[in-house]
Amino acid sequence: MSEENDVILEEEGADEAPSLQKIKEKLAECRKEREEYLDGWQRARADFVNLKKEEAARRESVRADSEVLLAEKLIPLVDSFEMGLLLGTKEDKGFREGMDAVYKEFLKLLKELDVSSFDPLGEHFDPSLHIPISQGEGESGKILKTERKGYKKGERILRPAYVIIGR
Repeated sequence: MSEENDVILEEEGADEAPSLQKIKEKLAECRKEREEYLDGWQRARADFVNLKKEEAARRESVRADSEVLLAEKLIPLVDSFEMGLLLGTKEDKGFREGMDAVYKEFLKLLKELDVSSFDPLGEHFDPSLHIPISQGEGESGKILKTERKGYKKGERILRPAYVIIGR
C-alpha cells in the first residue's frame, strides 16, 4: 500500500497531502484493473482447456480415420489370401503353412483394429449391408450365397457383402 501512496503523492505533488477521496478513487481504479486482468486470465485459461479438449478430439478422429483407411487397404489382401488358401494345392505343406500364418496375422491385425467380417448367408437382403450380384432359385429376398464377405468396424460398414439373392 505504501507504493500506491508514493504514486499518489507523486501525482499530487510532494507538498500536497492526498485527500481521502482521491485515495479511494485510485483504490477503486486499481481494483477494477485487477478484476480486468483476472477476468482476462480466467478466459485465457478456459480457452486453453477447451483447446486441449478440441485437440484431443481431433487426434482421436484422425486416429479412427487412419484405422479405417488401413482396414480398407487390408481387406482386399485378406480376400486374396482366402482365395489362395481355397485354391492352393495341399502338396506343398510348407508353402501352405506359411500362407496360413500370414493370413492369421492379417486377421489378428483386423481384430486389433476392431474390424470384423460378416457372412449374411441365409439372411434377408438388406441394401445397407449387401450388394446383390445376381439372383438364383430360392426364397425371394433371401441370401443364397455369399461371394465376398462384408466387413465392419464397430457399427460402420467398411465393405458390404457381395451376395446372390433368391427370386
